Amino acid sequence: MSRHFVAPLVSLALLAVSPTASAADAARGGSLAGSWCSSCHIIDTGTAQKVADRAPTFRSIANDSEKTDAYLKRFMANPHYPMPNLDLGRRDIDDLVAYIGTLRTKTP
Repeated sequence: MSRHFVAPLVSLALLAVSPTASAADAARGGSLAGSWCSSCHIIDTGTAQKVADRAPTFRSIANDSEKTDAYLKRFMANPHYPMPNLDLGRRDIDDLVAYIGTLRTKTP
């Protein structure tokens, strides 16, 4: 096999097995939530927050069985009033959903 084909194949193989290549980053999602969402939602940062009365907390969203990851991703991609359109990218949405997932109450 030619040396010109080996390097790209090795790079492609490393990307395919790299867990960070496409893994959502919950920590980044928490930072995004603190920056973008905390004016309306309590995002569970451990600090007191004054927020809009009608926005659900991130913890309540996380523990609502109807709010699956797929549902949240669709909703954030095309939000409805009164949530503002933040024009979130796919990575932002994935990271926010991963963060919300960390707030789910574990059941025995």
